[in-house]
Amino acid sequence: MKNIFVKPLVASAIMGVVVYLLFNGLQLIVSSNVINMGLSIILGATVYFILLLVFRTLSKEEQKSIPILGKIFSKF
Repeated sequence: MKNIFVKPLVASAIMGVVVYLLFNGLQLIVSSNVINMGLSIILGATVYFILLLVFRTLSKEEQKSIPILGKIFSKF
């Protein structure tokens, strides 16, 4: 239950805070909402994926099944 619900929920909350801060910070620097949104989405997805790995939410089999990155995970 913890790996299915709690850990992804915590990862999502942290990702949301990071994306919110990044988007608002970029609005001070860049006037284009398209650029801000694009960078926020890319960083948000990256942060969420890293947090899933840090929290050990994904099993070894799930890690190996990820396209491109699965080859890297199979070495560890």
